[in-house]
Amino acid sequence: MTKKLYVATCFAVLFAVYPGIVHGEKNWREEAYEEFEKTNKELEAAYRKARQVHVREYTEDSSLVKNFTVAHKAWLKWRDAEAEVKAYEQSGGGHTHGATVYEVMAGMNKARTRFLLGQQPEQNLSEEEQECEPTEGAPEYASYVGDRLMDEPFTLYRGHFGLSEAGGVFAIQWLGNEKVRGFFYPEGKPSEYRFYGVNEKQGMISVHVYKGEELVAWGDLHKSKVKGKLQWAGKLSGDGQTYSTSMIKLDNTYPRDNPKKTSYKVLAGFPAKSITIAFHANDRVSGGYLTPDGDEANLSGINYRKGRMYLQESGFYGDNEAIVGAHIMLEKRIVKGAIVWQGFKYLFNGDAIPVSIGRRR
Repeated sequence: MTKKLYVATCFAVLFAVYPGIVHGEKNWREEAYEEFEKTNKELEAAYRKARQVHVREYTEDSSLVKNFTVAHKAWLKWRDAEAEVKAYEQSGGGHTHGATVYEVMAGMNKARTRFLLGQQPEQNLSEEEQECEPTEGAPEYASYVGDRLMDEPFTLYRGHFGLSEAGGVFAIQWLGNEKVRGFFYPEGKPSEYRFYGVNEKQGMISVHVYKGEELVAWGDLHKSKVKGKLQWAGKLSGDGQTYSTSMIKLDNTYPRDNPKKTSYKVLAGFPAKSITIAFHANDRVSGGYLTPDGDEANLSGINYRKGRMYLQESGFYGDNEAIVGAHIMLEKRIVKGAIVWQGFKYLFNGDAIPVSIGRRR
C-alpha cells in the first residue's frame, strides 16, 4: 500500500467513525460540554433566587443563610464526584468518558434547578415515590420533601403535638419555594414525629405528620405572635382524633461570646471517649467530638428549658460542614454526685439510640 493510499484509508475510517468531523458538526464532547455550561447557568440563577427567599425568611439569623450557601457548595462537590462514578459505570472509562461526565452533570443540574425552583421532587427519590398518588383531600407532601439530604438549616421551636404528648422541640426546615419539612421530639419516651408540608398561603402551613411510615395527622397551622414571639398553632386531625399543636420559635442565633468548653465522658451512644459542650449566654449550645478514625462531629443546639437539651449532630461533606446526621434529646440528672445528660439520638433511618454523657460536679 502506498503512503498516500494508507493516509486516505485512515481518514476514511476516521470519518466513518466520527461523521461530525466530515460535516463540520460539533463532536459529542463539545455538545455535552455546551449543554453542561447551559445547565450550570440555569442552576446558578435558581440558586440565587432560592437564596433570596432565605434572606427574606431568615432576617433574624444570618447564619441560616450562610449554611444554605455552604450546603449548596457541598452539593456541587458531591455532583462532581457522583458524575465521575456514574459516567464510569456507563462508559467503562473509554474515550467517551469525558463527554459522559458532562452529560451526567447536566442531568443532575437540571434536576437540582427544578428542585430549587419547586417544580419537582428531589432527584434522589425513586420514580415510584415521585409518582405517588396524593391522599384524598390533600397532597402527599412527604413524597417530594421527605428524603432529600439534611443540607438545609433547621429553625428550632418549643411546643407540643397533641394533648397526650409531653412538650418538646420542633426542628423545622424551610426548604424554599413553599416546601416545609420538620421533626418533633417529645420529652421523655423515645419518639419521633416527622412533619411534611407546604407554605402556599401567607401565614399558614398545611402539613402531614408521620410516625414511622404511618400518617397520623394532617391539617393547617397558622402563624401569630405571642408576647412578641412567633408561633405556629392549629388543630390537626387523624383517625377521628384531634391533635392540638403549637410551636413557639426559640432563639436561633449564637451570641458573640466565648463560653467555657466542658469535657464530658461518653457513657453510651457516641463513638468517642469524650465530647465537649459549651453553654452560651442565650442558652444556645455548641460542642463536638472526634471519632476513633479521627473524623470530627459537630454538636449544636439549645438548652431550651432547665434540665432539657436538644442537639443536632452534623458531619462534614468534603471540606464543608453541611449534613445533619442525627437529632438528640437529653435530660439532665444527678447520679451519685455526677452530672449526667441522658436521652436518645434519633437517626434518619428511624432508629433511636440511647445516649448519655457525664462529668463530676
